Amino acid sequence: MSCRTADFLLSTRRRSVGAPPFIGLLPLEDGAFKRALDEARQFLDRRADRIDAFFRKFPNLATWLVTHSLSEGYGDDGHAVYPHIENTLCVPLQYQQHRKALFNSFCTTCERFGLPTRGFERDVDVYLLHAGVSQAQLPHLVDAFLRQEKAFGPPPTESTAELNRWEDDALYFLPPSVNVLRRAILWDETAWHAALFARLRQDPEGFVPAIEFERQFKAVLEERLKETNSAPSRRGREALAPRPKLHWQSGGLVLRLPRTEGRIRLCFDGAQRPLRLRGGEDWPLPQPWPSEIRWEISGQTGQLEFLARGGCAVFDRITGHYLREIPRGAGDVEIDSRDIIILAREPFSVAGEAAFEPESDSFVGFATLGPHAVTVDHDGTQTGLKARPRRRLLLTGSPIADGPRGPLYGRSSRLRVETGLGRSEIRAVRVTLGAQSRLIQIPISADGFGDIGIGEILTEFEGAEAEDPIRLRAELMAPNAGSADVHGSGIGLSAWVWPGFRGTDGIVLESESAVSNLVQDECLHVGRDDHGQLCLEPGGGYSIARAVFDIEGVHVPFDLPWPDVTVVWRRADGSVAPLPLGTRLSVGEDDRFDTICVRCPDQKAQLIIRGRREEAPFIGGLTRNLAVRDLLTPSADERVMLRRSNGSEVLLFELVAALAPLEINLLPASDAIRLRLKFAEPVDAVAVEIENEIGEIVLAEAALRYRPVATRRPEWFHADVRDNNAHAVDLTIDTDWLDDGPRLAQLLIRPEGREGWRPLRNSRGDSFAIAISNPAADKFVRDDEIQRRFETLCRWLSDCYAVECWPTLERTIVSRWKALGLRLRALPGGDSAIMRAASIPPPDHAAPGWVPILHPLCFAPDLYAAAPRAFATLAASSDHGIAEMAALATLDTARLRDLSHLHAAIFPGFENWKQANETGARLERFSPGRYFQFLQIFDTDPSAGWFWRGTPLLGPDHWRAAHIRLIERLDAAGLFVEDTAEEGPNSRRQQSLQRLMHAAWKFAPETLRPPVPRRRQEAQEPDQVDLWASALLCGFAKASRFNEVAQYVDAISARAEMSPEQALTSIAFMLRLAPELFAFHLLLWQIAKERP
Repeated sequence: MSCRTADFLLSTRRRSVGAPPFIGLLPLEDGAFKRALDEARQFLDRRADRIDAFFRKFPNLATWLVTHSLSEGYGDDGHAVYPHIENTLCVPLQYQQHRKALFNSFCTTCERFGLPTRGFERDVDVYLLHAGVSQAQLPHLVDAFLRQEKAFGPPPTESTAELNRWEDDALYFLPPSVNVLRRAILWDETAWHAALFARLRQDPEGFVPAIEFERQFKAVLEERLKETNSAPSRRGREALAPRPKLHWQSGGLVLRLPRTEGRIRLCFDGAQRPLRLRGGEDWPLPQPWPSEIRWEISGQTGQLEFLARGGCAVFDRITGHYLREIPRGAGDVEIDSRDIIILAREPFSVAGEAAFEPESDSFVGFATLGPHAVTVDHDGTQTGLKARPRRRLLLTGSPIADGPRGPLYGRSSRLRVETGLGRSEIRAVRVTLGAQSRLIQIPISADGFGDIGIGEILTEFEGAEAEDPIRLRAELMAPNAGSADVHGSGIGLSAWVWPGFRGTDGIVLESESAVSNLVQDECLHVGRDDHGQLCLEPGGGYSIARAVFDIEGVHVPFDLPWPDVTVVWRRADGSVAPLPLGTRLSVGEDDRFDTICVRCPDQKAQLIIRGRREEAPFIGGLTRNLAVRDLLTPSADERVMLRRSNGSEVLLFELVAALAPLEINLLPASDAIRLRLKFAEPVDAVAVEIENEIGEIVLAEAALRYRPVATRRPEWFHADVRDNNAHAVDLTIDTDWLDDGPRLAQLLIRPEGREGWRPLRNSRGDSFAIAISNPAADKFVRDDEIQRRFETLCRWLSDCYAVECWPTLERTIVSRWKALGLRLRALPGGDSAIMRAASIPPPDHAAPGWVPILHPLCFAPDLYAAAPRAFATLAASSDHGIAEMAALATLDTARLRDLSHLHAAIFPGFENWKQANETGARLERFSPGRYFQFLQIFDTDPSAGWFWRGTPLLGPDHWRAAHIRLIERLDAAGLFVEDTAEEGPNSRRQQSLQRLMHAAWKFAPETLRPPVPRRRQEAQEPDQVDLWASALLCGFAKASRFNEVAQYVDAISARAEMSPEQALTSIAFMLRLAPELFAFHLLLWQIAKERP
């Protein structure tokens, strides 16, 4: 009876919710185990010929005894397998026929349970797979998870597919000698071990182990975390250092960078000048793809080769995961995916279909694999690719949108089932949508694959077809062999679906009914049309919009691409800027390592790059990544054009060389602007590009010599050469035709013998532009236009202008900007709109060290004293410092201890925190000074700031990250560095800021002077400028939240011996340099205000 009882208990636990997917890890009490083991040994009687009968009579117990023996003993003393099984069963297995009998019985039983048995090189691999990770190898796995977490962030628990990818990627950090546990991790599509790791990391105190393996896992993890240097043990030190990874994303090849302290240095194909990129980001690789990538991370160097020796590289088309590189003529190869993308540098075909060539020496092919090989032909050399049998559930098809927590799918997607078993059958999948759950029967083909449309599944759920975006959960049921007992197999899927989504119509996302769970305050460029349907902002000017939905109490963001062509400039420093269509782009040697990314949903569109035509750059959803280095060579045609499938052409951008005049003088005139210009080379045409506050642009051209221009010169624009000298030009712009506010006029010239317009800019990137207006004809601005006009003015004022042009801009535009800003403040949501507009970045041509001069504090000193609710809409800002301020609106929405985005370091700042922790009482009497003391106790990882990505707030990682961004901006602007020139673009601003920061430091009580991290670990003390800057930001944040701005500015300006207006200008300068650190202190003082 002991064997029967144990068999029943194991059968029940194998089918229970949350059971480990490995038989060897199922729990069985010691007493039951000993009794069952004694009875099993009696049944077997040391005879191998009784193994088959034992498996038939007690299938659950038999498979568990075999695998449990390996879970406990494998790896303790070598890598032998059969001795552990022999010791447990007391059956000799020295002879091959006895081992084969054990193997056949074990596999037959596993297949009855729906567990995989095919695709292994050795018989023992099947036992090791179902044993899971042994006790001896568990420390290796924990070390790998910790290293993966440090390099690429915590496990993404919102999506099973993403969690499984994270788990698989962690195997890179295993020592090279550890191979067996890799198989168990790679075959487990439930990501069970990573989910266990995530649960422990999220709530180590509240975690209660359910089985012995979980207890052991927790113990090993706690031991590793206690190590003072946070480095893995001897086993971990054998593992490789983190390195960049190749990945396929958004239709292009990217380099996924590990999170690391400091910048990552990358060199492509032997380049001497490296890129310096932030870790934790995806960097698009230009085409043609580099063959060699050298990297340096925290002083460690490495090299990554890609298709350097011919052959092809294979990526998972659904997850983007890099699978492997296959040399030419490799024979038949098994791939851990069914839908794949194949990249090569030479022409090839897949199943007789030629690969696409989006760029010279860059070939892309797509394939769907199965149990039978698909032939890849490289110029007569053939390789067969087939899918390796796997157990998994996944959604296929084009997603509606991607997001940091996984993609959002619609009803046209399909749920795919892979059983890993080579037989046809009907398998049940339990699908859960919200509170409803259904069993869906899915036919499985003889090769182990099956699928069903999401639309077909939705018909089983009442009212689901009109549902808002929701989380879909699915679990593959184990084969039941005709039994009515249905239980889970441990293979699950969690994904986001929008059941009510019907499709897109231009910028409108059509659904069965208006979405009710949209979090409008956190959306970016997303709103509703007149029918309540979601739609993108029609004005464009962005490549990605963000929609945020409240799903099961969690705000889940998704990125929606602009439905037409988009052009994005990615600089070598990691910054990203969308380029309006038709942009005149100035590039030089300093931009050599930048990339321009072109995305177009029209897969049949062509690109014409400086006269060279590319036939299929966007086929299959590809993104074309242009290396700026390939655009620097001279060309007769400097345009990059898009030719749509309908034959129409669009100018994407035009490469132009900027030109600075030798002289520029503004002459007095009535109802006009008169300019006298002199150039170093002859000019045969001049133009002005005039933009109004709505964003509408008019181009006026005038020929000066014999070559004509494309359009007729308007009557209000006059241009002539002076004294028949083509180097000297007189220009007049009449203003009496203007009737709607000031306008910005950008000057352009066409040098003699050249094609295309060249903007007037000096070598530093300063623009030559002027402001024009007709005050007598200004119209009254309607309230619904104020925000858009104010944002346009902010964009104009973010540029750096030549000193000769600034007087007209200051006289005309600044006063208008202040007037509209004050009117905007009086409107609902006005303060929020002004805060967002304040973060508009400078244009791409501006110098890296340029910091805009003006800030709304000039006319609204108490801007950041707004009510907490005014900060809610800032969550959608692309500026991280501005977006972090949105948390002010959440601090009173629940108990502070229930706000998951707050770090535990905040709680010791409350006087009653120990009592409240014991009794559950409300936290009271918050002291920032007390918090500053405890913050340094929590600060145990000097590199944490490099890894922080928005949450949790007010912890040491947030604190360090904010200071890192300040230091980077100071360096870029050349501020407070030893070799700062006495005279420069920011020299006077630095002197004024330094005086004010020192005054703020002196004014602050000693207990309220915030601590700051040391810039270098070898430094004994923090830099003085960091202490002063933090004191100024902390003081101004306190004054803002306590409505004491005027008093604070008066006090520190008096100490600094400057006017309050000068003090506000310096404070505004500081806010532009450190928005993240200001947001940190705003949050801190908001808590102090609410809990005094």
